[in-house]
Amino acid sequence: MSLRALIPKLLIFALLSCLCDSAVLAEGVEIVWAPRSGEQPLGGPVFVDFCVTNHLPRAIEFDLGPGSKMAFELEISTPAGVRHKRKLEIKEGIYMPGLVVVQPGDRYQQQLVINDWFELVEAGTYSARLRLTAPIRDDNGLALEVKKREALIVFTLVEDPERLRNICERLVRQATRLEARIALEAAHALGYVQHPICTPLLKECLLTTFHGRDSIARSLANIGTAEAVDALIAAWKKDRGKFQYAVGWALYDARDKIRDPEVKKRVAAFLKESGVGGT
Repeated sequence: MSLRALIPKLLIFALLSCLCDSAVLAEGVEIVWAPRSGEQPLGGPVFVDFCVTNHLPRAIEFDLGPGSKMAFELEISTPAGVRHKRKLEIKEGIYMPGLVVVQPGDRYQQQLVINDWFELVEAGTYSARLRLTAPIRDDNGLALEVKKREALIVFTLVEDPERLRNICERLVRQATRLEARIALEAAHALGYVQHPICTPLLKECLLTTFHGRDSIARSLANIGTAEAVDALIAAWKKDRGKFQYAVGWALYDARDKIRDPEVKKRVAAFLKESGVGGT
């Protein structure tokens, strides 16, 4: 057989070899989603644990984007049957880079919070799909076809203040730890707590944590009771710099959600006195 006749067959063989190699590599990358399905307390964070394990003999990498969340996409159906599709947008501020490199035999774990993509204010059953949109590549830049790139999450939000307080207690303990990543994740989740029963815990956390205090401020502002607002105003008067700015804007953003007329007046007076929001 002539060399010219062999060339097409050699090209086909090479292509099949590459495809087979890619398929084998893909089996060495494992994605596990661990949603907290079932009943969850209304007024708190809903968690999904995301884990990528590298069983390959070489490193893999993927870019989750600024803040390590931009490469996830959520589709959710509310208790009323309304469907929404959400992807986080980059806002002003400083974000940590989201490039993840997983060495052979290692794993990457991250706690995701559904509330980042959708405001969960209605009791009832939700059905959601959370999807990883970023490609996973090997150390040669080859994109791997990985299974389980999305998770189906079904959960029901119910009124359960005691359970919410227990969750809040656990998060406060984590938020006051020295490990920065654990503390930041916990404080971020606390930012979605919106029940007065958690106010004392959030006040304590506001005074003791070094991480994510802006998230704690947002939570207290959204709770919007006299106790919560007084704690924020006291913190604003005591602190200076970035945190003072965060407290002021948390109250400004929550001003229309506050129902108590007296508390609403107090917030309006504070905003006028402080000049936050140009009021």
